[in-house]
Amino acid sequence: MDIFNSPVQPDGSPHYRIADFAHPGDGTARTAMADLAERLHDAVVRVQLANAAGDPILSAWLPDARAALRQAWRGLPERPSGNAGETEQDARDRALQASCPVLAVPRFGELPPMGNGQRVLIAANGLFVQVRLDWLDCIQQLAPATGVPLPYGAMQERMVFAFGRLPIRLMEQFVAAARERLPNETAGALVYSRARADLRLVVHPPLSASPGHVTYGLPAMAADESLAVDLHTHGRLPAFWSPTDDRDDTGIKIAGVFGDLHRQRPSAEFRLVLNGTFRALPHPWQSTVSAMAPASVEGGVVRRILAMIRGQRRS
Repeated sequence: MDIFNSPVQPDGSPHYRIADFAHPGDGTARTAMADLAERLHDAVVRVQLANAAGDPILSAWLPDARAALRQAWRGLPERPSGNAGETEQDARDRALQASCPVLAVPRFGELPPMGNGQRVLIAANGLFVQVRLDWLDCIQQLAPATGVPLPYGAMQERMVFAFGRLPIRLMEQFVAAARERLPNETAGALVYSRARADLRLVVHPPLSASPGHVTYGLPAMAADESLAVDLHTHGRLPAFWSPTDDRDDTGIKIAGVFGDLHRQRPSAEFRLVLNGTFRALPHPWQSTVSAMAPASVEGGVVRRILAMIRGQRRS
């Protein structure tokens, strides 16, 4: 039975059953089946962790996967234990460490290549995180070196966007659309296509909106697309990062906020978001200083008053 080339059944169900592999003829096949079952188990754990964190990815797949695992384990022998005194690693730890491995930076050689994902790098000059996505390749320092010398290589920060610079034309289109919705706030996104290697603008239809908040749903995206830039506005208020923004800005993306939309030249703030850490990014609107929120009081009383006036921006 060629399980990799056979079509699915007419009803769309898988073209093979775990029971087909329950009693393979030789030890190599049994070991391969056990490895396959363990990989499926790790995948189940990753999906469960994502679901627990609020990401519904593949949640409908979990019941069938768990059932397949139960059937597979019944037909497989006990795996031999490791060396005396060793304990088996918890599957949840194995899944988490596979999703974000830790590497020591080579002192003489090169870092091994990586696909899309993230990894933590321990270098002689500090702790770094490396992130690779279709649209992003960056290395950012998380912490400086400690007083203990480490026998590793040094690392330098870098930030490269596959699309080059953020297209001003799309930003101006977003600002124009937001001005039409004044005095309410507006939200949108720049979506990156791996196939086209470019960005497209999406202005989100609001679920609800007011001068102090906007709620919206995520846009439909093709299989090769991903959200690269998350945009929203503050209407007639200046652009600044509110406490709600800081809570909402998770994952990996560029975040941008526009304000003072009633003025000829709006104010704006942009930052790179890396799993809850923020790095300010330069932009063409940064020379604009709002009369309501001068730079000298950024983060001070005016900022707190504005946050109170605006309330919750989005959910």
